[in-house]
Amino acid sequence: MSYTSEIVQTVITALSAAGIRATDDQRNLNPPAVLVMAPTIRHNRLAGATATVDLICVVGATGRADESRLLDPLVAAVRAIWPATYEFPVNQPTLAGGDPLPGRRLTCPVRVF
Repeated sequence: MSYTSEIVQTVITALSAAGIRATDDQRNLNPPAVLVMAPTIRHNRLAGATATVDLICVVGATGRADESRLLDPLVAAVRAIWPATYEFPVNQPTLAGGDPLPGRRLTCPVRVF
């Protein structure tokens, strides 16, 4: 297992342990859920390695009026586990060609040893 996949699996395991569906494969995304993206790793000779992971929180496409009502609890639950430094609204495309799923992208720091 690579260093990158270990970080992703750590995030998925923590989210799953809290009862939040999480995956790193868009084909397995079953909203409400979190899509864990590959981390960005930065190396510093003095400080060691740091990583950030984008977590895309998505819910079913039920219409704009319900987006916040459905996304807010999911985002709050994710933030309780992985504090986010940034949050952006996104529309996550579906593989089946349906309507994009409403979501929010959270950028979260991950401790790297």
